[in-house]
Amino acid sequence: MMVKPLVSTSNTAQNNGEEPPVSRTFLWSWCVSLIPILLGLHAVCFWGRGIVDREARAFILNYLADRPLAAILFDPSLNDWGAYQARELSYLVDYFDAQILAGLYSQGMLLFIPASGALGLALFMTVYSAGAIRLLRLDRVSTAMLLSLFLSSMVVQASSAIFYRSAKILVSLLLLTFLFQTISLVQIDRTRRPAVWMFALLFFVGLGMVLSDRQGLFFLLLFLSLYVLWVVASPPSFRPHPQTSLSISGACVAAVLVGTVYNQVIAPSLIRNLNGYDPDFSYQNLNLENLWSIIPWQQAGQMFLHQADL
Repeated sequence: MMVKPLVSTSNTAQNNGEEPPVSRTFLWSWCVSLIPILLGLHAVCFWGRGIVDREARAFILNYLADRPLAAILFDPSLNDWGAYQARELSYLVDYFDAQILAGLYSQGMLLFIPASGALGLALFMTVYSAGAIRLLRLDRVSTAMLLSLFLSSMVVQASSAIFYRSAKILVSLLLLTFLFQTISLVQIDRTRRPAVWMFALLFFVGLGMVLSDRQGLFFLLLFLSLYVLWVVASPPSFRPHPQTSLSISGACVAAVLVGTVYNQVIAPSLIRNLNGYDPDFSYQNLNLENLWSIIPWQQAGQMFLHQADL
């Protein structure tokens, strides 16, 4: 009886001088994964040592002033040229940016790359990669390519190393975290009831969006509208349990309400007590009649086309 010898395909490939398919796939995946990292580094180093925005020169001096921290943060007349927006959380990050800038300068290093820009971009890349692979079930190559598409945009490349404000990168990071947290809750709901702390985390992330920038409030309201529409219009088999949907919606509504109370009552009271004046709410006034005018839509389209050309 003849016994057919077992021949290892990997050994055969090695004997023929060919690289095993698994090794080639791993090498390809590893190389593609480097692309977003290189793009992120390129964005941080886009302007060399960084550049400082003209408006930020005044903000830096305010954040370095010899005043109590609370008085510095709750002072929109200096932090926002009087345009009160109740985004003191971003002012706190701006404060640390200015302190890091001053600390480096005291050591003989002039570097205008904001710490919030570099660290925020790194955290954004980390959160997106983890969420896309773990929750969206994307492979590493697809995740890296989609992330690279975002990082290669001119806005990311040209603005990350400008010393200006942390509000937009902060809202972007919190919004991404908020969306992935919602997806996680919906997925867990298919097998068991999500823990209470997960809904609490969703609330605090949403509240962080509101306290970082007024844009965060509109993102939260837009998400709530789309989520309710999805729950109503989707087939019953795709919907979360009613209790989970109500908890997600409740977390959004609670974040909006707490943010509104902070905007209308808490922050103005602190500004009055710490700096002796009432904030000007005129910047927050929205003329709803402009929604029916063609001019703002034309201006928005022109701005979009200009950004696309860049």
